[in-house]
Amino acid sequence: MDTKEASKKFQNGNWQDNAILSNGYYSWDMMADGYFNAANILVGSTICPEFINEKYLCSKNKEIGEPLFSTCKNTFIFPIFFLYRHYIELSIKKAYMRIKKCKLENSKIKAEHSLRILFKNLKDNYMNMYNSNTYQMYKNLEFKQLRCKFQEIEQIILEFDAIDSTSFNFRYPIDNNGCLIFNNNEIINIENLAEKMQKIRVFFQYLDIALDEIEEVKNIILDYIE
Repeated sequence: MDTKEASKKFQNGNWQDNAILSNGYYSWDMMADGYFNAANILVGSTICPEFINEKYLCSKNKEIGEPLFSTCKNTFIFPIFFLYRHYIELSIKKAYMRIKKCKLENSKIKAEHSLRILFKNLKDNYMNMYNSNTYQMYKNLEFKQLRCKFQEIEQIILEFDAIDSTSFNFRYPIDNNGCLIFNNNEIINIENLAEKMQKIRVFFQYLDIALDEIEEVKNIILDYIE
């Protein structure tokens, strides 16, 4: 059974509640935004429980009488960190593909999950394009500012990678050897985590805008050559 057939099993219900799973190239944006926004909702409901609809917050399981919703920081941190981390991975890979296309190179992505490695590849390719004469990016103040931002954002990316280098640590409590992943009373401040993510979000938004401009120039150049 292919995905189209399989998805039909989940289509019963009000049509207004349907969600589209594919939108071509923009699926990268849809996925990344979905993970980022879902994490933000969890952060908001954890730091400020009133963030959640009061009717839903007070709802209880009819069979056992327990609340349907709980805002425990010690449980929410796992999906929050995973969702944020996956947003970063998707954003890096999307930007990498766009830069490789601007350079008219193969944009295929290897099966890699290390944020450190992925971001280094992204930065190296951006700097290579920045220093080339093809688009003369070094003459543009906005590109210069973005170039400086790479180093600042890389430090935050390395912090994420240090605590979860394989996108594994916030999905399972134990590693492949059966040992607990977090067993030294490690603590993450959710508000601090969210603030770091806002910086990363803004960086990728500016990078997207910059690459939009580069792609426009690339298309003009290709049209001129043809």
